[in-house]
Amino acid sequence: MRIYLDNCCYKRPYDEQSQIRISLETWAKRQNYSYRSKSQPEI
Repeated sequence: MRIYLDNCCYKRPYDEQSQIRISLETWAKRQNYSYRSKSQPEI
């Protein structure tokens, strides 16, 4: 599986988390890293 991560995703955890979109993107980034550590997708 290929997952594309742009530069914005690396900075999301440091952004203000009061907006739902930003907090969901932060959650998705963390889930991708968790999934990656288990199955080793191609990035």
